[in-house]
Amino acid sequence: MNAPTVRIEQVGEQIDVFLHGELTLDTAPTARDALFKAIAQRAPTARHIRVNLAAVERIDTSGLAILVETLLQARESKLRLCLQQVGTNTMQWLQLARLDSVFEIDA
Repeated sequence: MNAPTVRIEQVGEQIDVFLHGELTLDTAPTARDALFKAIAQRAPTARHIRVNLAAVERIDTSGLAILVETLLQARESKLRLCLQQVGTNTMQWLQLARLDSVFEIDA
């Protein structure tokens, strides 16, 4: 188990969240808490949240669920959420679950 580390940077209208490690049943709650905290504690000027997945080593359905929950939370908070630098394994999971059409995904 490789618990995720989360780095959050906020500048103006943009919140950048960098996830590193695994998003699995055992580790997803840590990432969920950090993502929800980033949304809850955002500056009033924030309009966009970018979740960088370049360093996600492994993901499972629990990790996907966290991403969906974060998308819903972002929408409730009037934020646009975008996934960035999605690795091959993560993209395969998103496609398998047909979530690649639900999320805005940047290369």
